[in-house]
Amino acid sequence: MTLPPCRTSRRLAASGTTAFQLPLTARNRSVMVALVVDGETDLIEASAKSMGSLPELAGCPCTGYSLDRLIQPAILVVLAEQPLHGYGIAERIGRLCVFGECKPDVSGVYRFLKEMESRGMVTFSWQKPQGGPARKAYQITDSGRRCLQQWIETLKNYRHGISLLLKSAQQALAE
Repeated sequence: MTLPPCRTSRRLAASGTTAFQLPLTARNRSVMVALVVDGETDLIEASAKSMGSLPELAGCPCTGYSLDRLIQPAILVVLAEQPLHGYGIAERIGRLCVFGECKPDVSGVYRFLKEMESRGMVTFSWQKPQGGPARKAYQITDSGRRCLQQWIETLKNYRHGISLLLKSAQQALAE
């Protein structure tokens, strides 16, 4: 069976990561994505909306809907590709497979941008589009690039830790 590729960023594709969307399951209609990184395949649920069958879990971090820790590296990845305004950043983040096609809260993205600006990771310049209000176009700084490099190492460690936790959780439920 040939699987349709999932949309990924140019950088993600260049890193050797491949993502494929698996067919919908009849039971819960969730969209699963096979994420292949360095030859390891992980299955991730690509839509937090699939938790509708378990309303008590709505908004719970276990649904993958709230991945606040990953907003900062996602912002840095997007800005390493090109300068963008806040809403454009939120749109691009929403297309990253890890966020399951769910656009993050735009006000939350702006809060992160403000904090990252105060820490010297991003800067902005005002752009005046024709026929519209001026808006801030954010760009990554050298400090932000160093931070993103550190995030790469941190995410590799997370991936290893998550793999161990996943195996332990599966074993615990199988007993």
